[in-house]
Amino acid sequence: ILHAATLGMDDVREGDKVLILGGGSGKVLAAFRQENFPKEVVYVEPSAEMMANAKEVWASKDIPTSTNIQWVLETDQFIQGENIYDVLITPFVLDLFPAEKLAEVFSRLHHALKAGGTWLYADFFIKEDSFRLIRLLLVKFMYTFFRLICGVKNQNLAETSILFDKHGYQLLQRKEFSSAMIEGIIYRMS
Repeated sequence: ILHAATLGMDDVREGDKVLILGGGSGKVLAAFRQENFPKEVVYVEPSAEMMANAKEVWASKDIPTSTNIQWVLETDQFIQGENIYDVLITPFVLDLFPAEKLAEVFSRLHHALKAGGTWLYADFFIKEDSFRLIRLLLVKFMYTFFRLICGVKNQNLAETSILFDKHGYQLLQRKEFSSAMIEGIIYRMS
């Protein structure tokens, strides 16, 4: 999971302003390379416990004093404004939203990204092969589990590729992980 969530982070540049939406425990923060920490990181996470874990990860890094981090204990509602970020990182978060809500969240994220910006996307997917049925059952189990434990309302994987295509994103790289149930994708806004 971490490999998918951090795909493309080697390309984050020193002067970038980065938004991480739903960064969870903060392991994604450990992937920033020492020689190119971004100028600013906005870390948006709705769970206080996960935010505390992320702060510990951040504190354990040798971070240049020029890097500023803003900790935002909030949901996707925090995302407002246009042309703010050079890089968006959305690890395993877009699949939490039902289709109607996803379109709204995606639109706000799209508008917050600068022209030519990079979107690092990681999430679950169902590969079209002979194991498709098994993967579908695993995904159904996963959504049932998270609905009971965390109150996740969505019951289906997000059709994000349609949204990226509709908004004119260029797919730069795509890798499959975990027996082709997880994908990491690097998109560039055209």
